[in-house]
Amino acid sequence: MQKALKEYSIVWMVYEKTSKIARQVMAPGDITLPYLVSAENPYLDEFSLLTGLLIMYFTHPPMSVTHKIKPYFKDILISLLEQFKKHNGYSSTKQVIMVICAYLKEEYRESLSKKALKAGLEIIPESLRIKSALLQLEDIKNA
Repeated sequence: MQKALKEYSIVWMVYEKTSKIARQVMAPGDITLPYLVSAENPYLDEFSLLTGLLIMYFTHPPMSVTHKIKPYFKDILISLLEQFKKHNGYSSTKQVIMVICAYLKEEYRESLSKKALKAGLEIIPESLRIKSALLQLEDIKNA
């Protein structure tokens, strides 16, 4: 029997340029960031931001006044990946990306895992492990 996949939403939060996260990346104005939320995890925490950024990395924020955040997605994502790695005892950023992608595939759906793997390749373009996982998902879809 196949496990039921969780329903989810992407919540875009606006942060003023004076907020901690906007100051961290030296954003020139307000920024909008994506969070992955579900009934099981309705919180706007670091993990939901990390997963939201991985999934929505190539998507433009919905608010035109904050469209300039796109260049900061990578910086914020790298920072969150490093924090997650440090706080959870992972040995590499690549390992964190692979664990999160496996979680997204298992709990939500393959399409979210695929989006996150593509974002992972933007962060670590030389990673053969991420490329291989992405190719496996594409092969499964095309089989």
